[in-house]
Amino acid sequence: MGNGSKRAEFPSIAVIVLMWNRWEDTIECLESVFQQNYPNYQVILVDNGSTEESLKKIREYCNGLVRISSSFVDFDDSNKPIHFIEVRREELQIVDTSNEYCSRNENDRKTLIAILNGDNLGFAKGNNVGIKFALSCGFDYVMLLNNDTVIAQKDFLWKMVNFMQKERRFGACVPCICYYDMPDSIWNCGGKLLPLGQSRYFKGTGLLNAKSDFIEVSFVTGCCLLIRSDNLKRFGLLSEDFFFGEEDYEFSIRMNKNNVKMACLLKARIYHKVSSTGKELADDKLKMVFVHHLNRIVHMKRYYSQRIWRLYKIVALAYVYLLLRRKYKVRSKDGAAYVRKLWKYSESLDKVDKCTFGDVIRGEL
Repeated sequence: MGNGSKRAEFPSIAVIVLMWNRWEDTIECLESVFQQNYPNYQVILVDNGSTEESLKKIREYCNGLVRISSSFVDFDDSNKPIHFIEVRREELQIVDTSNEYCSRNENDRKTLIAILNGDNLGFAKGNNVGIKFALSCGFDYVMLLNNDTVIAQKDFLWKMVNFMQKERRFGACVPCICYYDMPDSIWNCGGKLLPLGQSRYFKGTGLLNAKSDFIEVSFVTGCCLLIRSDNLKRFGLLSEDFFFGEEDYEFSIRMNKNNVKMACLLKARIYHKVSSTGKELADDKLKMVFVHHLNRIVHMKRYYSQRIWRLYKIVALAYVYLLLRRKYKVRSKDGAAYVRKLWKYSESLDKVDKCTFGDVIRGEL
């Protein structure tokens, strides 16, 4: 990797991995990151109130005591032990992070910085803790990476950073994200924002064989997202108005409004265990569908006049009703009750916070 002075010649990347339990997935993800051959990156694990058992397994992994079966990564004992630095979120507010914690793998020793939030703050707020830390440390780039993803390409970070350094007109980029269980199929390759709060994802298999190295997109997913730190400082972090979901859609709209171009790199690929977090949060898929549409309808309230928003909502709820009937085989009576609930709660809410999310999951709305 070279010494510290040589490392400084390369743009620095903070790779932020948010964890809420599921330590097996997290360890497989971390191992794939620590095998990257890019010379100047720091892994920051942000723990959203996981059980002590999960944190114990992460510590054991850093000491080379835990291995996970993986379809994409062979565990490397030579990069252990990984120096483990653990800090509570409250402590970051009273220390000089540039001196105490921003080690950036000094002396070629791999380091995992674990920030313990102490509670489940949600996707956006949890990641923002890591982003704020990374910005205070002066990293050039911030990468968000889901803990249920795996990087198989050891030059993945090289691909991402080289593109951003070469194509200065872009402020953020995503890789081609394939299914973990169907690696030849794309789950998400960015997408395009559409009118009336809709978006179209680029997916399928055709893009895997595309001749171009990248495509320009107007929608990006927070599953894996590389952002210039300057853009985060200028235009803000993830919106904390939504506890689960919607943050990437809101981020995409904000970047487009500020003329920040975004791209998907077709030759940079990761593999995603799709929906593992969502399945843990709610066995009932319809509750997660409710959260998704409640997020979107409430979010659109800030962009439309009251009159236009109500017209939009009528169209959106008609679509939801048809979705329930055709895709989920919901009875017409139950579908109508479901849509009435969406109408009622979207009227009074200006955000979908942890309390509201919990009420939906518990069936108390």
